[in-house]
Amino acid sequence: MAMANANPLTRIQGHTIVRHMELVVDPATWISDLRLRLSSGEALGSSSVEVVFEDVSELCLRGLGGGLTQLLYLEAEDHRPDQLDRIKFRVKELERDSLSLSCAAIRIEPAGPG
Repeated sequence: MAMANANPLTRIQGHTIVRHMELVVDPATWISDLRLRLSSGEALGSSSVEVVFEDVSELCLRGLGGGLTQLLYLEAEDHRPDQLDRIKFRVKELERDSLSLSCAAIRIEPAGPG
């Protein structure tokens, strides 16, 4: 059972518009990282952040594309106490269930204007 730790993704609240999405696979290890650049608005120059989900597994994407793509509410559940191999967080988009994944780490970096 996951501990009731704070959602590490609360730091990106308000950044819902997907500007860039990239799945990077290391050919030597077959480990995948998902990089998302999220913006706070549609206008160029809006505040942006980059979220990197490291060592991704169980990636599921639904209903993305076809115009403005948003991830409205991302939640990360802390599964470190479960001592699962390479799974420290389970991430879900709660509004439309458009993204879910498991990962070993989450990194959030400022990305400058979108």
